[in-house]
Amino acid sequence: MLRIIGLLTLTTLASSLNCGIQGENGASPIVLPAVTESEVVGEVILGVFPIYNVSATGAVSSPHARYLRVLRYESRYEILSAAPFPEFVQTERSQLLVREVIFTCSDGDKIQYTIQIPILDENTEAPAFNAVEYNVTVTASENGQLIPIDAGIAVYDADVDKSNANLILKSSNARLVPLVYEMANSDAFAYKFDLMVPDEMDVGDYQVILTADDGKYSASAMLKLTVIGEEEAK
Repeated sequence: MLRIIGLLTLTTLASSLNCGIQGENGASPIVLPAVTESEVVGEVILGVFPIYNVSATGAVSSPHARYLRVLRYESRYEILSAAPFPEFVQTERSQLLVREVIFTCSDGDKIQYTIQIPILDENTEAPAFNAVEYNVTVTASENGQLIPIDAGIAVYDADVDKSNANLILKSSNARLVPLVYEMANSDAFAYKFDLMVPDEMDVGDYQVILTADDGKYSASAMLKLTVIGEEEAK
């Protein structure tokens, strides 16, 4: 049996219209109840609309159309899921599924509606470093300043809602201070992860574990750091 998430029971007719969804004149979007992405992985009835005097329906072409299908009966119009909503959220990088529908009245007039379905992104994507190991060599500081390490370290989180991708980035060596910048990226939230090396760090080789945590998932990578003296650098 199909689950029904949204049921509209509107009864006030717009007297200026010859047909359509009861109580709706098309001037404002019809917003269905929000669902989480994991709620809709099979076929689910998302909305049921009472209609009147409708002879035909059609949809405006949209990339979102493939995620929905509709059923029209004499007195109601149903919108159902046609593809998993986690796929929609990740593919479209959106949390609002929109369908534009056109109703043809029995007398030939037409009316268009915008139907919106908010989809709440869940924390389903783990952070990921762009490499499992980084190697960098720096020269020990002689001027009392911190030395920034740019080892090309980046971390990505493919969740769509920023609240699911607020990463806590850490270094296993407390003497290395993380320096984090957010980067522009269309496929994920992206962060550049530099480290500041204090001048008192001794010459030698260090193995440092870098971690990224989004509150549910975590990832790690190895930084192999070599600190050399000024003379060795010449």
